[in-house]
Amino acid sequence: GLLFIITWPLQLFLVKKPFGLLGNAVKVIGGQHSWIGYSSSRSLMNGLPRIRKGIIGTNGQPGNEHPDADDGLYKLDQLYAREYTIYKDLYLIAKGYKWLGS
Repeated sequence: GLLFIITWPLQLFLVKKPFGLLGNAVKVIGGQHSWIGYSSSRSLMNGLPRIRKGIIGTNGQPGNEHPDADDGLYKLDQLYAREYTIYKDLYLIAKGYKWLGS
């Protein structure tokens, strides 16, 4: 989060909603959100580890925790939880970079 705040002037040209990115970085630093969250709301109900609400989902898209998500998103969340690494988070942040301001 701090890196995005420091490089925010550059982010003006790279992110769809740069002011949203600034607000999201503050939320991540403050512990209210994480950069990556589950894509399906079923994941929290079906015993996966609790994580903070994410700016983007495990599918690299904004608008995570879809209540009517298909089994594919739930399985993606399961895989994310089972095989978590910091590198997977970095990959998903890079994949969903343009949506970090959403």
